[in-house]
Amino acid sequence: MEIDLNRLTGIGKPWKFVNTRYDDDKQEMEMLLEYDERQAPCPKCGPICSFHDRAPERRWQHPAMCLYNAFVVCRVPRTKCTEHGVLTIEPEWAAPRGQFTLMFEAKVIELLQMCQKQERVAKMMGISADSVRTIMKSAVELGLARREAANPKHLAIDEKSYGKGHNYMTVFTNGDSSHVIDVITGRGTEEVVKGIEAILSPKARQGVAITSMDMAASYAKAASVTCPNAKRVVDRYHVSVHVGKAIASARRQGVKELNEAGETEKAKALKGVLPALRYNPANRPAKHQEVFDAALQASETVATVWKHGELLRGFYDRIPKRIAKNYLTRWVDTAQNLKIPSLTHLGNLVERHFHGILDGKLLKCSNAVAESINSKIQEFKTAARGFKSFERYRFNTLFYCGGLDMLPQKTR
Repeated sequence: MEIDLNRLTGIGKPWKFVNTRYDDDKQEMEMLLEYDERQAPCPKCGPICSFHDRAPERRWQHPAMCLYNAFVVCRVPRTKCTEHGVLTIEPEWAAPRGQFTLMFEAKVIELLQMCQKQERVAKMMGISADSVRTIMKSAVELGLARREAANPKHLAIDEKSYGKGHNYMTVFTNGDSSHVIDVITGRGTEEVVKGIEAILSPKARQGVAITSMDMAASYAKAASVTCPNAKRVVDRYHVSVHVGKAIASARRQGVKELNEAGETEKAKALKGVLPALRYNPANRPAKHQEVFDAALQASETVATVWKHGELLRGFYDRIPKRIAKNYLTRWVDTAQNLKIPSLTHLGNLVERHFHGILDGKLLKCSNAVAESINSKIQEFKTAARGFKSFERYRFNTLFYCGGLDMLPQKTR
């Protein structure tokens, strides 16, 4: 039975396989391919032209067949156009100036999406890690070229550190599809404004209904400038982070107050208590309950701050929407007037972001999609053992989180 290499490789007419060569020592097979016509379209203008000659022999790596690494070998024809002169035609089964067939690149992309281990995929496919990264970058560029212009109703904005020192990038995510739109360097107001203007058309910016973010002033200002019709939502997670910081600060204050009052035994009750204080009461393990009770009995400061943290949790979980604004207003007033520094600071913070926190409650919206993307970025960053440049961060983020159509066309 004769093997149909055109069918196996996905390379159809007018290309024709004419021979195969084997190297048993290297476990390689070369499939010799020819263009089975006497004319071809000019690569620049398109009209059918006669052949001038054939380019020197080249070979492109193809997915392995049985026990052999496979290569397509071809002398690609060169046309002679009356307008553009002699030009080499571009095979539709390989990337321009590439060293792999499109089917090989598709296989690499599929493997990367499954395991996220670039070094491992390189070893499996018998190529270098640099070649894998080149394929990834080309795939992202193809996916971006195919993607329709972004038109999100919910734009999620989040920061991510990269490299050494205080280097940050800003990730823009479509909250409707949970796909990253793009990534830029920096997190300042001017940088974020330029970033939003680059990824969204003026009409799309007018159509954004919700922007979600952390409490960074630069993000709030940039969102208000570029998306004037959007309601800004402050993510609940970041509110919880600040509640945790307030409780930690109150614990330190409580230890200091008790030691100054000579109540060293009560001060000891506040040591190592933070995990117990930060648990949701419904989920607190029994082993932490005794420590928690002792801490609240030992320090009124700690008890007060913890109680107000729970009241803020209740704002999200239990308070009806119709009284949410009044509830949050009373909470801020109380927090600011109790003269506990950490609670006053928290109250001032909530007051500055009052409408963003309230809208998060009323709209049942959060920045969870951006936080999820942040976790995914950390996963493939860890798998790759870090990245040396922002550009590598960007195309990896778009490759794994952009929802792009990146598979190259495998056949004509």
